[in-house]
Amino acid sequence: MNEVGDMIIAPNGTVANVVGHQPIDEDLYKTLVANFFLSETSLPSLLDIYAQRLAEKKRFLFEFTALHIFVLTLRCNQNCTYCQASSKKEQYRMYTMSKQTMKCAVELMLKSPSPHLTMEFQGGEPSLEPELLSYGIELSKELNGGTKEIDYILCTNSFNLTDEVLDICAKHNVLISTSLDGPAFIHNKNRGVADSYERVVAGIEKARNLLGHDKVSALMTTSEFALDYPDAIVDEYVKLGFSDIFIRALNPYGLASDNADWEYYTNRFIDFYKRALEHIIEINKRGTFFIEDYSAIILKKIFSAQNTGFVDLQSPAGIINSVLVYNYDGYVYCSDESRMLAENNDYS
Repeated sequence: MNEVGDMIIAPNGTVANVVGHQPIDEDLYKTLVANFFLSETSLPSLLDIYAQRLAEKKRFLFEFTALHIFVLTLRCNQNCTYCQASSKKEQYRMYTMSKQTMKCAVELMLKSPSPHLTMEFQGGEPSLEPELLSYGIELSKELNGGTKEIDYILCTNSFNLTDEVLDICAKHNVLISTSLDGPAFIHNKNRGVADSYERVVAGIEKARNLLGHDKVSALMTTSEFALDYPDAIVDEYVKLGFSDIFIRALNPYGLASDNADWEYYTNRFIDFYKRALEHIIEINKRGTFFIEDYSAIILKKIFSAQNTGFVDLQSPAGIINSVLVYNYDGYVYCSDESRMLAENNDYS
C-alpha cells in the first residue's frame, strides 16, 4: 500500500528485493513506478497529481466534524441480547435528553466548519421521544438559517413507528436507518420479544409507504446465534426488497461485553462473513443486484481516491475529525464507542 491508499498484490519477497536493490520482474517494476510505490528520482515527475489524490483522500480533515450523533434517550422498547448501548426500560424517563441539552448540542454542532452536516438520532430507541426529535430538527433549521446543508437520520428499531414519528420524518425529509437481524427465528431470539420480527417488518413497510422505499435502510448485528445462518439472513433481506445489507459484527460494549471468548467469536464471524459474501456474489450472478455495504466501502477505499466518509475506517482516526456524540446527559464524546464505554464507567 502506498500513501494514497492504493494497493498492489505482488509476489512474496518483492519488498525485500526492492530494499536490498535486488532485481525484480520488469513489468512489476514498471507497475510500481507508475503507481507511486517506487520513484526513480527524489521528486517523481507526476508529484502534483499524487498530491491532489492525497488531498482528496484527506479532505475530511479540512471540513472537520460532519457527523453529529444525538442520543435522545436510553429508554428502549425491546430487550436485545447483545445491546451495546446500555439501554434502559421504557418507563425510565430520567434517561432522556432535556431540551436545554438539545439546544446546547445543536449550537455546538453548528460551529463545525463543515458545510454539510448529518444530524443522527440514536438511543436507546429515539422514536420514543417524538417531541424532542421534532424540537431538535426544527431548532437546527432555525439556528442554521440555511447556511449549511443538514441531513437527518433516525436510527430506530421500527418496533413501534407511530404516525406522529413518521409525520415528523415526512415533514423534514428524515431518513430511516433501521435494524433487522434476519428471519423471524433469529430476529426474535436476538430481540427478546416474541413478535419483534412481525412488528419490525410492519414498521419498515409503513415507513416505506409514507416516506418512499429508498428512504428506509437496514443493517443487522451478528449475534452468536446468527453465525450459523449467513445464507438465510441474506435471503431475508432480498425477500423484503432491500438491495443491500450491512453485515455488522458484535462489539464488546454493554450486554455484548458478557461474551467472554471474543477470539472464538471473531474467528467464527470471519467465516460467517465469507460465506455470506459468497452467497451475495451468487445472487448477483443470478441477476439480482445486491450489495454488501461494508465490502463496498472497503473496495471503494482500495480502488478510488475518494473519501468514503465511513468514520470507522478514517485515517487519521475519525474521532472528533469526523464525528461527535451528544449524550442524553449533556456529556460530549469523540465517538459512539467511547460513549458506550462510559456507560459502563470506563472513561479511558
